[in-house]
Amino acid sequence: MKKLFLLLTCFFVVLLSQVKAQEWISEHSEWTYWRSSFSPWLYPHTMYILSDTILADRHCKKSNIETSCPNAANGNNILFFHASNDSILFWDPIIEDFKLLYDFTKQEGESYQIYPLIGSFSDTLIVFIDSIRITNIDNKSIRVQYVTTESISQENRWGLGFMGKAIVMEYIGSTTYFYPQEWGYCDMNFTELCIFSDENIIYKIDEKDCTKPYYLNIVEEYLYDLVSIYPNPTIDAITINAPANCNVKIFNALGVCMIFFQMGINEQQTISLAQFPKGIYILQFQIAKSILNKKVIKL
Repeated sequence: MKKLFLLLTCFFVVLLSQVKAQEWISEHSEWTYWRSSFSPWLYPHTMYILSDTILADRHCKKSNIETSCPNAANGNNILFFHASNDSILFWDPIIEDFKLLYDFTKQEGESYQIYPLIGSFSDTLIVFIDSIRITNIDNKSIRVQYVTTESISQENRWGLGFMGKAIVMEYIGSTTYFYPQEWGYCDMNFTELCIFSDENIIYKIDEKDCTKPYYLNIVEEYLYDLVSIYPNPTIDAITINAPANCNVKIFNALGVCMIFFQMGINEQQTISLAQFPKGIYILQFQIAKSILNKKVIKL
């Protein structure tokens, strides 16, 4: 009887060892995000795992996941990730070590820090855990963190979500963009997740076709009239009034984002264009999921 018990125990141990558990960033993980552009069109961009590898004696996943700008990744759009004890770390090739990206060991009311700039600890993004909930996807219980992010960098501003808020899902990451995005230096590349899939779950945000571009709704005419910019034309600064919380981007004629900032409800901001050459500039206001473009002439 004792031998039979030992045999059954060994059998179940072997069987359990063969059952593949859900893991962060598996070889089949794939994210499709909407990439923003100079126009109201959004374009799907798919990120996926390229291969397995070993770095610093740790099992990692090599991916094509992108950062927001070349300077953030030191010109390299290939990133390596390692999952460890409910935390996700990424490989920094400059310092030759891992940095924290997501931390599911933290509880409601706690916080942690991210250093997203490759080769540096000067740019800091603090992630505050506002609340934690459980959702069900494909009959699997998935933890969800509702977070507020605050960049304390001196030169660059980083974000993990819209207007400082983000939703971070277990096995998936932020539903806005997987890797933190840098504001001010260049345009924010990704707007929101369309679909995530791996061998265990499929999570789709809505009914949009994740393989084709789609056109954002333009805000109503009355809202267009409520956004004011003066003087226009200008030889130096412009003053902007916005009726709602919004992200504001200033593009040059080539579609390059020159400035990025945020405005609150009925807020007024004065922006200097003195350092920019003469020409036509586009101010793009993102209010919720709507886009509003206005033209400014620099004399």
